[in-house]
Amino acid sequence: MVLQTFIIALGDINVRFWPILAVLLLAGCGAKQQTSQQPDAVMPSAPEHPGTPAHLDPRPVLVAFGDSLTAGFGVEPGLSYPDYLQKEIDRHGLHWHVVNAGVSGDTTTDGLNRVAEVLTYKPAIVILEFGGNDGLRGLPLETTRANLDQMIAELQTGGVKVVLAGMTLP
Repeated sequence: MVLQTFIIALGDINVRFWPILAVLLLAGCGAKQQTSQQPDAVMPSAPEHPGTPAHLDPRPVLVAFGDSLTAGFGVEPGLSYPDYLQKEIDRHGLHWHVVNAGVSGDTTTDGLNRVAEVLTYKPAIVILEFGGNDGLRGLPLETTRANLDQMIAELQTGGVKVVLAGMTLP
């Protein structure tokens, strides 16, 4: 139901509801955690890179940009939330291409260093999801907020609509 609401919003491009929908989307996507892997391990399947055939797809691009929650750490390939989002978009006949730019273990500083890479996809929308690893590492909240603010500013300067996915740190 949450994905369906998100898909309808994509078709309508009603920006003021995106933050709520993105948070619901992330909250509604459970993942089976594998205990045999370290939490900061990098996923074996890296995000798509600009210049690959998927990047040349003519449809508008939605980039899911974040850490292990976006990358799909602990779930089988094809079961991350960006994978589910693409399946639902396709099922509803909407013409969007979802790029998973999640990297397990990334902090907001790492994300800030990858903004230029994300912009090479020429996305119309970016779902921005970072902060969990900052919290786990005890990084100052001021640094996390400043990095998120700078990522948002750089993405918006690049003409991108940004959906900020929120989370609660333990």
